[in-house]
Amino acid sequence: MEWQYLAGFFDGEGNIGYHNQPKFKIKRQVAIQISQKTKPVLEQIGTFLQSEGISHWGIYSQKNKWGGAYVLRIDMAKDINTFLEALIPYLIVKKEQAEVASKYLEESVIPFQKILHVKRRN
Repeated sequence: MEWQYLAGFFDGEGNIGYHNQPKFKIKRQVAIQISQKTKPVLEQIGTFLQSEGISHWGIYSQKNKWGGAYVLRIDMAKDINTFLEALIPYLIVKKEQAEVASKYLEESVIPFQKILHVKRRN
């Protein structure tokens, strides 16, 4: 699998979402989802992502108004950023959305990492 193929697939079947996580006191969390009626292509994508060092939740089934689909989800900030940075040069439909999400992650993750670093030193 190549990043170019995955970018085309993601342009058609992917989603960049922003979710509130009040339980964890997180105002906004970015999540990546790729949906598909059949599971094998998502399994191949999952294997490719893991070979590139990107973790994901696994693949789960989800009911929707069209009957249902399988979903591959990435929700760790570092994995989302790695995923988006690799795709952005090849995206067409979701390029601007991916750039905004990547910038948001850089601005929100780096200060949090600095806080963790300070707490560890104390």
